Amino acid sequence: MKTFRFTAVLAALLLVASSAIAAESADSSKPQVKEKIKAQPDALDQVKGLFLEANPGVLVGFGGNVSAEPWFTAQLGYNFNKSWALGLNLGFSAVTHKISGTDIKDDYLFGEVGIQGTYYLKVADRLQMPFKLYAAIALINNREGGALGYGPDVGAAVGILYLTWQKHLQFGVDVAFHCLINQGKDSAMQTAWQITPAVAVYPTIKYNF
Repeated sequence: MKTFRFTAVLAALLLVASSAIAAESADSSKPQVKEKIKAQPDALDQVKGLFLEANPGVLVGFGGNVSAEPWFTAQLGYNFNKSWALGLNLGFSAVTHKISGTDIKDDYLFGEVGIQGTYYLKVADRLQMPFKLYAAIALINNREGGALGYGPDVGAAVGILYLTWQKHLQFGVDVAFHCLINQGKDSAMQTAWQITPAVAVYPTIKYNF
């Protein structure tokens, strides 16, 4: 009886072992298909290198009275990567405002040249928020007297920027805060240094080469 049980157990073990070997050999005979999962490239990775940016908009100054004036800037810059950029800025505007405390207009033209650093915060696959800091030297020409002056212009800007399916082209909008320090006329008609705060709103057109 014991011999019969031992023989039955041994037979069962041999059957299980042979089944496992057969299943393993069947699996090994099947071609092995390995799925290659390719990482999707980040659309913003292509935003690098030299770029040209144009910003036609409106400048609202608060020196003496509130006035909205045309404002245009252009920037030639370089994207070190998708997050950081540095560029050379050129700006131009024609400003009309009254001297504080009087009805006398002190109109002038001014152009400026400066540098700008930008940090781009990724919001979505094709969407960024640029944060900008800039400093410039403004040349100011009084339209009536023809006097030429100068002064620093410093400020910051924040906006939104969208990378189109045309991989080199981006569109957006910025709001910039300016602080222009320049020589002007006070209420006693004396030349004095004055601080003129301003806000600029403009669309952004950016092209990466």
